[in-house]
Amino acid sequence: MVENHKNKMKSLNINFLIDILNSKKYRIQNEDQLLKFVNEINKENKQPLLYEFVIFENVSSEMMKEFIKIFDFDDISKEIWESVC
Repeated sequence: MVENHKNKMKSLNINFLIDILNSKKYRIQNEDQLLKFVNEINKENKQPLLYEFVIFENVSSEMMKEFIKIFDFDDISKEIWESVC
């Protein structure tokens, strides 16, 4: 859904996106796909909370570099920091 309906997904309410990401039925191809999507949402709508759903351990070094370029570390939460570490 992230690939085929990206614009619709980006327009969803943050609480609805969180519900989707918390769902046991939610599936992604890989963690890079999720991080790329969250990066795009964060650039447009400033929603750093969604980074808490990314398992950074499974992110490629290329996507990690992109995350570092765009993420405002003033927005980091304990959960994001623990996942990055």
